[in-house]
Amino acid sequence: MLRRTTCEIFAFDFTVEEIVGIPEELKSGIHFSKLLGGTGDSENETRLSSAMNSNGHSHVDILKMDIEGNEVPMFHQIIREFGTRLPFTHNTTVSARWLGLQN
Repeated sequence: MLRRTTCEIFAFDFTVEEIVGIPEELKSGIHFSKLLGGTGDSENETRLSSAMNSNGHSHVDILKMDIEGNEVPMFHQIIREFGTRLPFTHNTTVSARWLGLQN
């Protein structure tokens, strides 16, 4: 995506210190923060709206979440915060883990 567009990627991950394996010429288009996405119920969790505000974003083009079974509570929080004016414009991709289902 970075090779074909002028987009910027904002990545958030609490489990790693940095993103590895990115070619040097593409690193300027990636912004990484070590934070834990979630509902904001825990002091360590950051809501989507907080991450958007801190980066000056009004919308999300692509959202990919893999937050270890907390995807559904996260979406409930997003709906509570944004109501019918969800901040998604083009495509929303979600990686979800559903309880009771096996691989």
